[in-house]
Amino acid sequence: MSGKPTVYLVHGMLETGHSHYAKQIPLWRTDHRIIAVDLPGHGNCRVDAVSPFYAQAVSYLSAVVDRFGPGHVVAASYVGVPVAVRCLSRRPSDALSLTVNGFAPDVSKSVFDGWNQGFDRLEWLADRTPLLRESYEHLHGPRWKQTLACVQRDIEDDYPGRVMVTSSMLRELDIPVLVANGDQRTVEKQAALTAAGVGPKVRGTVIPDAGHVPGRDNPEVFAKVLRGFWLRPEPLTSDTVRQELCELLQEPDDGRLLDSMETLAVLAHLDSRGVAVGQGELTDYPATIAGWVDWLGNA
Repeated sequence: MSGKPTVYLVHGMLETGHSHYAKQIPLWRTDHRIIAVDLPGHGNCRVDAVSPFYAQAVSYLSAVVDRFGPGHVVAASYVGVPVAVRCLSRRPSDALSLTVNGFAPDVSKSVFDGWNQGFDRLEWLADRTPLLRESYEHLHGPRWKQTLACVQRDIEDDYPGRVMVTSSMLRELDIPVLVANGDQRTVEKQAALTAAGVGPKVRGTVIPDAGHVPGRDNPEVFAKVLRGFWLRPEPLTSDTVRQELCELLQEPDDGRLLDSMETLAVLAHLDSRGVAVGQGELTDYPATIAGWVDWLGNA
């Protein structure tokens, strides 16, 4: 058995574990054991999708985790996240952490129906767009239409019970949770910005220059943020930040002005923690440890 930490990759609708995270897998596999999961009816999964799909997918993911053991879980969008959350709610001890991306909690059925119109019409569109149809058949074979129908049936039959994920569901997992969304969709960006208010073990980060699939749009930043989260999944509190920076700089006085080399050291440390510090001149950043604590609290 590998001594590397295990990471489960759970994809979105009509993706696969490899296709959804293709740009991250090479960056992560050197120091993690990657389990790219294909849910029923998707990719190389030998199990076809049936109704109710989400319950089937939860059981399937549970069986995969049984086989490979506890690990970090990364789940995408409104197929992967509902499946992962419902799986881990039954067995939280099997997860070292959960990262959700391309996702916002507490989305009502009426709002989701508006977002879902493209999938409602996807089979009609694919019949008229050969390249789109070929891409789905390449990934999933002709069964992709059955998979789509099973997912859509669950959405119509029992969206609140089978699909919707609420803030309380994330909080009650009682494991470290990261909401890692891009900055180009307002609802998802807001979900990341407000994630810390969901619960003491939940936090968020906004991936710059990224949309609904942040790992595809900005793969290096997404990979770095998640790696930092896996190293230290507990949320950064003000006391933790102050303690870490004081120890890093060997400086008990959090009000002393930092020089340029010390600021560089702080930036490097926070980057290693998966904190998105952005770009700018050194003079744009806080000048004291106390300033950094306030800056991170307002980021």
